Amino acid sequence: MIKKDKFTIKVEKETLKTFMKEIPSILYSDKKYNDYLKYKKLAEHYYTYQFKFPPKMFNGCELIDFGAGTGENTLYLSDWGAKCTLVEMNPMSHKIAKKLFRKYSKKFDEHKFINQSIFDFKSKKKYDIVHCRGVLSHTNKNKELFKKISTFIKPGGYIIYGDPNKFGGFQNMLQRLIVYKFTNNDEEMVKICEYLFKDDIDRSQNYSRRTRRSIIFDRWVIQKQNDPSVTEVLKWFKKNNIKFYNCYPPISNIFETDSVFNYKKTEELEKSYISLIQEIKWMSKKDDDKIDIYDFKKKKKKLNNSKNKLKN
Repeated sequence: MIKKDKFTIKVEKETLKTFMKEIPSILYSDKKYNDYLKYKKLAEHYYTYQFKFPPKMFNGCELIDFGAGTGENTLYLSDWGAKCTLVEMNPMSHKIAKKLFRKYSKKFDEHKFINQSIFDFKSKKKYDIVHCRGVLSHTNKNKELFKKISTFIKPGGYIIYGDPNKFGGFQNMLQRLIVYKFTNNDEEMVKICEYLFKDDIDRSQNYSRRTRRSIIFDRWVIQKQNDPSVTEVLKWFKKNNIKFYNCYPPISNIFETDSVFNYKKTEELEKSYISLIQEIKWMSKKDDDKIDIYDFKKKKKKLNNSKNKLKN
């Protein structure tokens, strides 16, 4: 059990209050079924080719999703055959998740919905897959919570964990400093973010299809952003006796050879100079995702038309 000090309780209450004003996980629940299918297809791509964890690996598994939000990153996992338990402290998100599963899931009665904080959650049950993405960085004790959620993995099971990277989020932290320095309330924050970070918001909206307000609340208004580095996460894995399987973006030992007898050692990847090089590379990426993934054909056609006009 994790002891919640006064500051930890304060952060949790403020986070809940903020995310009840603007729910950050609404991606398609407010849209049509076709939007869900598009999002599901995208998810299938990155689970298969980026995470190296294809849909069939979920089939027949018992899965628990900590910080499940509105269930929009859990629903497709149930479609792939997982029996899901969704743990979410926001009662509004919890309600949307149940409604979404009832509407779209194939076997609603197979799934459980628990309206509770991860700190307070208790169970003796173990799961094939523990799922937790974009959650622990908004808490005061990400390392301790990672340890707690890892105790729910069955022997031979998996943990799918994701949070913003400390190096990649460096710019975001500077932006947050500006926002908190020159504003006094949420509405002022929204205005200054729209003025200063319009391109960032456009890019995020283009990919997540969230409202601009929910993006601003999730990135700048939210009180806590406690992002870990790659080295920290690998140490969490080691300390909790979890073998590192894969991650995206990928990391590898720069001195690794191509021999089939040479294999990645987590201990090697933990060395700061290896993860540091990778993280610096990630910070330099900025141009790879300018095409709207939901409307690729339309943009490609528009681009070709423009080229033809130039030729003529």
